Amino acid sequence: MKYLVISDIHGNYPALKSIYDKELNNVDSVICVGDIVGLMGFPSETVELIINQSKHAVKGNHDISVLEHNKGHVINPELSEFELNINQKYLSKEQKNWIVNLSPLKRIPEEKMLIAHAKPELALASGIEKGNAGVSKGKYVSVASNLNDEKYDFVLLGHTHNQAKVDCSKFGHDICILNPGSVGQNMNRGEADYAIIDTESKSSELCSIEYDVKKVIDKLESLNIPIKWWV
Repeated sequence: MKYLVISDIHGNYPALKSIYDKELNNVDSVICVGDIVGLMGFPSETVELIINQSKHAVKGNHDISVLEHNKGHVINPELSEFELNINQKYLSKEQKNWIVNLSPLKRIPEEKMLIAHAKPELALASGIEKGNAGVSKGKYVSVASNLNDEKYDFVLLGHTHNQAKVDCSKFGHDICILNPGSVGQNMNRGEADYAIIDTESKSSELCSIEYDVKKVIDKLESLNIPIKWWV
């Protein structure tokens, strides 16, 4: 199977749509590595795209905080309240339930994949735990050393927003650990990050695409976002 891998969308529909427009005809399906909701102004449209196209999905810390703990998940309290309000207001009951019923970690043994939003262990998979910054690229080989490479060819992680991959076979562990980067939180670059993996050839590629950031800014301003952090 050939997959489009996305993570940390944070409600950025224009960024996600630009990726879909380019890649959906080139892949068999989509894997979502969590943080579907967030600040970026298009909660319902974003969730609907992911529901309709994803074969595998997990939830992340923003998804859990907003939809299960009823709290925004941003350091600034005004932005945190904004995040909570727009997602609670604009997501349908069915969309909320779909996300809530996801796990933060998913094993797919038949495809030799493990997907986790933050860390590849259930207790730390969501990233909502205090101090859980996820897995940096420098720790990928260490993570691989603690996994059974007869069970997994790919370990897919998100949360850090840092696009990276390491073929750990070079270090004696026949696993590729990959973070596709953030679809939605690169407004300063005007690009959305993602990855393509092929489970048959065990190949992978990190990718980015430009999108129309002005659509996001216009939407956020129309929603009266309290702080224009991008200025």
